[in-house]
Amino acid sequence: EGPENALSLRKMGANFVACSVYGTNLHNLIIPSYVKKLIIVPDMDNAGLKSLERSLESYKTYQKMGVILQELIFPKVVLPSGKGADLNDFLVG
Repeated sequence: EGPENALSLRKMGANFVACSVYGTNLHNLIIPSYVKKLIIVPDMDNAGLKSLERSLESYKTYQKMGVILQELIFPKVVLPSGKGADLNDFLVG
């Protein structure tokens, strides 16, 4: 979803990473024609899950062109701060 997740994915070895800065903008990303697999890593809060649903709907066109869509989903965990855990929280934990 955000730049911090994108940087973590790069550090984990992903060659090409794009982020939407805000989950509500994820569905607006235009996927380059050379992309063969799209992995979406949403934040596991209500906004992130709603954004995932909306994005998967808008990316069906890419799926018809042969792009593999995959979601990287983590358990919904609430941190002591009250914030939902995201990719980086799981990497640190």
